[in-house]
Amino acid sequence: MTKLTHELERVLSTDVNSSILVDTVNDRSYTKAEILQKINRFQEQLQQLRLSQPGIILTASGNSVDFVVRFFTEIFSGLTMYAVNPNLRVEELADIAKQNQLSAVILNRNYEDQFTNFAQLSGIDFDEALELPNGDTIHRVSDQEIIEHRFDFPDKNEPEEQYASLLYTSGTSGRPKAVGINHKQVFAAAKSVIESHNLSSSDIGYQILPLFHVNGQIIALISQILAGGKLVIPEKFSASKFWPQIEKYHITWASAAPAIIGILNKTKSNAAEYLNLPKEQKSLRFLRSASAPLSKKTADLFQKNFGILLVESYGMTEAAGQISVNPQRKNGQKLGSVGLPTVEKLTIRDSDSHQEKKVGEIGEITLSGPSVIQKYLWSENKKDFVDGWFYTGDLGYLDEDNYLFIVGRKKEIINRSGDKISPTTIEEPFRKLSEIDDLVALAIPDEIYGEVPALVVQTSFNDLKKLKFDLENISKNSLSPIEQPVKFFLSKKLIKNAMNKVQRRKIQKQISIGRLKQL
Repeated sequence: MTKLTHELERVLSTDVNSSILVDTVNDRSYTKAEILQKINRFQEQLQQLRLSQPGIILTASGNSVDFVVRFFTEIFSGLTMYAVNPNLRVEELADIAKQNQLSAVILNRNYEDQFTNFAQLSGIDFDEALELPNGDTIHRVSDQEIIEHRFDFPDKNEPEEQYASLLYTSGTSGRPKAVGINHKQVFAAAKSVIESHNLSSSDIGYQILPLFHVNGQIIALISQILAGGKLVIPEKFSASKFWPQIEKYHITWASAAPAIIGILNKTKSNAAEYLNLPKEQKSLRFLRSASAPLSKKTADLFQKNFGILLVESYGMTEAAGQISVNPQRKNGQKLGSVGLPTVEKLTIRDSDSHQEKKVGEIGEITLSGPSVIQKYLWSENKKDFVDGWFYTGDLGYLDEDNYLFIVGRKKEIINRSGDKISPTTIEEPFRKLSEIDDLVALAIPDEIYGEVPALVVQTSFNDLKKLKFDLENISKNSLSPIEQPVKFFLSKKLIKNAMNKVQRRKIQKQISIGRLKQL
């Protein structure tokens, strides 16, 4: 037993007739006793399929009470959940399945009619399957033809080191990095969130972030449950349902992405009834912003529109979610800062010499502590960990009060509201277009999502109408919705350095000052 499983078991076994999870789709509340029964049932199904520690279960399923039950069950069983976007195309899901050695795959009902195609594309043989209570199916893996990223599981005799969750995050190279978050790291991160947000058994959380992201899994879910409170789970975020559900379920806090905050600003009229409630009936005490940079304009407008405390934070998958957060106390927030560090150790260092910077000096943000991983399970880059410190690739500084300010990213990754998108992934399908001489995918600012993808093409082709049609057609058929460029620009010649490397920042500046023509 680990500290995490011990605390989860304690919470679930205390006051078992009290409500712990609420399903908004069916407007049903589940007691701890009912959740324990569901956990026991899923454990029986795992045993029936002969699934035991260690093992990875790939899960393509949306936010639900059943998802939470599976996550908790796998944690108790020493298994690892690898949760992915349940709306991926079957080809994308098959590519993901090739990345790691899998014990089983859980697919939602939308994939079942494509299962044979998925099995063929992924090169996986399945020998047994069981239908789960909500209609999803768990398939046991018997053989895997392709495993791109092999790694060793921790020793069974070291339970704290067992991986609770496997997530992929993109780094400076644009290639995904495999992050295994173990029990010790999950527990440390959750306790940090509870302490920094003053969570207690009287709190009611709101799971509007997807459970296939670290923010949704650890900050919104695990932290709220370990605090002893209740969690309300909608199928997904809905601007029209947000405020009515806040009122109906007496929700006290939620973790949201800047994109959600921007959407709430644009749909202020949905909050009219909640805003007209007497002060003592307004339950929402704060909204937490995470996963991507929050613009001052968006934050100021939210405060003006709703008068609700907006807490800006900073986190990464490699730190099991949270790295720093602004205090909730009066006058505790600093404009432009992502708050005080919540990881055990945070320093600002020179990326090359590794020397620690002085107060106010800009350098790379580095981390160390029980919530921070010590290595990637798989990565092409071996330079992110130096002498016990994780180098984040983000640039910032600490002020005299130890508040952290982020000034930029070394990374070229496009951060669309917390979704990290590789420019290489976007560029690849367009390179086959004969009309294009050269191209580059990069981030452009967006009021809602923080950043969105754009594509700049170098071409001598004269039929621009046909070029735009071809680009949009490739985008639609080859990329997932979040990867599709929202704008296409023309360049006579892409800016490159002496090593023939495209200078993205200079091209981004060209776009910002209107030097490049939009198709």
